[in-house]
Amino acid sequence: MRKEKNTPGYVKRNLKRYRYIYLMLFPVILYYAVFCYAPMGGVVIAFQNFKPALGITGSKWVGLKHFVDFLTGPYAWRLIRNTLLINILQIIFAFPVPIFIALLINEIHCKAYKKVVQTVSYMPHFISLVVMCGLLVTFSRSDGIFNDFLSLFGVERTNLLANAKWFRPLYVFSGIWQEAGWGSIIYLATLSSIDPGLYEAATIDGANRFQRMIYVSFPGLLPIIIVQLIMRIGNILTGIMAVALACLYPMWHVVMASFSDPIELMRHSGVILKPLGHSLEGYRVVLQNPNIPKSYFNTIFYVLAGTSINMLLTTMGAYALSRKGFLFRRTLTLLIVFTMYFNAGLVPNFLLVKGLGMYNSILALLLPGAISTWNLIVMKTAFQSIPVSLEESARLDGANDFTILFRIFLPLSKATVAVMILFYANI
Repeated sequence: MRKEKNTPGYVKRNLKRYRYIYLMLFPVILYYAVFCYAPMGGVVIAFQNFKPALGITGSKWVGLKHFVDFLTGPYAWRLIRNTLLINILQIIFAFPVPIFIALLINEIHCKAYKKVVQTVSYMPHFISLVVMCGLLVTFSRSDGIFNDFLSLFGVERTNLLANAKWFRPLYVFSGIWQEAGWGSIIYLATLSSIDPGLYEAATIDGANRFQRMIYVSFPGLLPIIIVQLIMRIGNILTGIMAVALACLYPMWHVVMASFSDPIELMRHSGVILKPLGHSLEGYRVVLQNPNIPKSYFNTIFYVLAGTSINMLLTTMGAYALSRKGFLFRRTLTLLIVFTMYFNAGLVPNFLLVKGLGMYNSILALLLPGAISTWNLIVMKTAFQSIPVSLEESARLDGANDFTILFRIFLPLSKATVAVMILFYANI
């Protein structure tokens, strides 16, 4: 069989049989070749005394000088240690939280209450990082709510951000606070695709809610958990509301601050539960700015155009890679996944965009980020979970791969598609 695969006849038959797969893959391969692998040649600037005016070819070669300077610097090992420790802490404490939230929300049977909790838990993700950092500074003061909580356990009041030992816990906690609800979307989408008959069968067999979670919900999440490298349930709905309220406050803070008097707001140092001084000055200044309508138009245009390109390329690439039998499938998958862990960096990518003549153009915003490898792999996993029998039946009826993708796979993956649209629209 191995020898047969090397023959021209086999290659010709394979190309003919999977011609639509190769057609779908062509723009995806072109994208990765141009915008992911071509800039990697620019990593040579790490070995040069790079000067933009001279370019890569004209800059002086300095070898390993920059690496030696970094590794022998006073902060090198502290940076490496903090990077490793923070990532390990995030894996241990942050990755289970979205799964836990998704499992809890999935057990809420009141649809209205469920939607409220979901919406509120997503809100912190859309709050500006500047606002989140401002809240963190306020809460970490010696008279902040973090110290109010810690003092209950006998911990001495102190400015937490002024104490180095609190940096890592606060960093991990703030990340969970802002992203846990948003991260649960993909798990909720996966849970919604689980056959309700499995839950009914488990209930008939005497399984309680916790057992249904262990033996039905969690196994259904395993594929997506493994793909995302992110690995309890009870009847405690009050706990879910507590999480929802914690996520709601950043949005409440922004709204209340927008109606507050600027001077009173600057003087205030605690939690804001209502407007301070009542002022619409901020809205007046914004609405009088003539650039605001243009900014909104550009935002809407780039979101619609960019998301359309993102979804078209991602769905075609994910479908093609989820099919077996075509040549170089594993090699292409590995080459695509590789770009998740290594990229050329900002300068080589800028030089590429400039070299392609896209500098200061619409295409510079639309094309370089046309595909997210992470989203591509997630959608590929969703497509692989669709029964092969549906594809085989469609082929017997004369359907080609484009018909199967748009008439069968996408309708059966509505939840995942909706999540991908949200992810891309939010980039």
